[in-house]
Amino acid sequence: QLKLYEAAIDAVIESLDGVRILSNSFKIISGEKVGDLKKESESAEFKLEGASLALTEINLDLKSKGENLALLEVDDFLQVTSQAESLAKLLPQVIPDKGIKSYLVAFEDSGQLWPTGGRLKTFIRVDFEDGKLRKVEEEDIGSLEKGLTSIIEPPEDLKKDLKLTNWTLSTSNFEPDFPTAARQMIWFYEKGSGRGVDGVL
Repeated sequence: QLKLYEAAIDAVIESLDGVRILSNSFKIISGEKVGDLKKESESAEFKLEGASLALTEINLDLKSKGENLALLEVDDFLQVTSQAESLAKLLPQVIPDKGIKSYLVAFEDSGQLWPTGGRLKTFIRVDFEDGKLRKVEEEDIGSLEKGLTSIIEPPEDLKKDLKLTNWTLSTSNFEPDFPTAARQMIWFYEKGSGRGVDGVL
């Protein structure tokens, strides 16, 4: 198993280096560091992709032999590496180095059962410009709902089960499919605030 240990350690070192570079990307976004966001993200992605491939091969090799590496959880490192790789790929798309992008971060009340996990409690609006974080502000759902004066007929389940006669922002995430729920949240948010956003996180 010595060769597998050496290969696994090399892959973990590569993964940690990729994560380090990825953290630099976030420092660029926050303004803590000056640099090229796209270049840093691509460099992180390259490192993490190589580490992920290596760890996958090692993991499959171990599983085929019914073995494990003592003191080294390859499965765990592979999962973290894959998640970091996905983030490195996504980052330049979500926060491009040119232009303005705005997103809503949705917070839900898990105490109220709802298809996406909980009823909407509040939003944080996050604005980026030219790859840099420009503004973070909390959005009050009550105030946003006052901005939408039209009566919107709710989905049949909301009418039947909760006896609602008006569909509002706080109930707009009534949809188990998150992309669909996100589009609904955006529609209600934009109608209530008069401001556009590019997505929901």
